[in-house]
Amino acid sequence: MVFTRIVTSVRTNFHFIFMTDVFKSYTRTVQKLLLRYDKDLASAFVDNNIEEIWQDHDNWNGGIDTYLIKLNLPLDVYYKLKDSNRIEEAESKVGAFYEDMMKGDDSIRLSRVAISPSDDSQIDFGTNNNDK
Repeated sequence: MVFTRIVTSVRTNFHFIFMTDVFKSYTRTVQKLLLRYDKDLASAFVDNNIEEIWQDHDNWNGGIDTYLIKLNLPLDVYYKLKDSNRIEEAESKVGAFYEDMMKGDDSIRLSRVAISPSDDSQIDFGTNNNDK
């Protein structure tokens, strides 16, 4: 399987974080698999909420890249999982679905899935009626 790797780098203190699109082809299938587990989580499992963060490259066997998947959930979905103590279970379930899809591809490895809360709403500044 050939992947086009689009890389964006962000410098944080002394490290570079590389965000790629390696796992994008898996999103729809993982989302459909999640429907049997949690419909709210499945509906939030879209490309805009997923960050693929490159972590490491090992030159073994032609090269193996390791990634972290960060899933930024809307607050209501995050709180639902958090209140029922299911964050780690959900991370494990999403990771297992990715692992199932990656079978046979030895060039990529998933270190973990991390679920984070995200409030991506727009700020409403009103109509600026006080402006003259």
